[in-house]
Amino acid sequence: MGCIYKINTDGTVYAKLLNFSGTANGRSPNGPLVLSGSVLYGGTHKGGLSDEGCLFKINIDGTGFTKFLDFSINNGSQNHGLIISGNVIYGEAHEGGLYGKGCIFSFNIDSIITGGNGYTKLHEFNETDGDFPGNTLTLSGSVLYGVTLRGGAHTAGTIFKINTDGS
Repeated sequence: MGCIYKINTDGTVYAKLLNFSGTANGRSPNGPLVLSGSVLYGGTHKGGLSDEGCLFKINIDGTGFTKFLDFSINNGSQNHGLIISGNVIYGEAHEGGLYGKGCIFSFNIDSIITGGNGYTKLHEFNETDGDFPGNTLTLSGSVLYGVTLRGGAHTAGTIFKINTDGS
């Protein structure tokens, strides 16, 4: 199922912060955790309500775990890494979305506090423009760059860029 742990850079003071369990908090964490202040944000490949993965936050001391998004086949599934800029998380869902080929999304962190829906699909891949985004995005200014594992003119993948507003 997976866990989150911390360890000093010299290898001392190992501490497990969280065990993933499936439906309640996800399973198979995927991609690096991203840090904002003293809060870590991450995602899982599976688990959550639809077993399509979820997004979560946890304080660096192991307290305050919150699952704030359950992926479904409609809003994307199988998270593949996150990046953060200001109060917005950007990420890739490897599958799901309108065409089942994955999507790029954003999530406004402020909505976690207010209880709103901060999730926005920025782009849904349709095989012609790519299929199954993988690994992590790169952010430069207000442009996200990434790759897909398949799709495109020769079905061998694409390199893409998209503005953070989805254009």
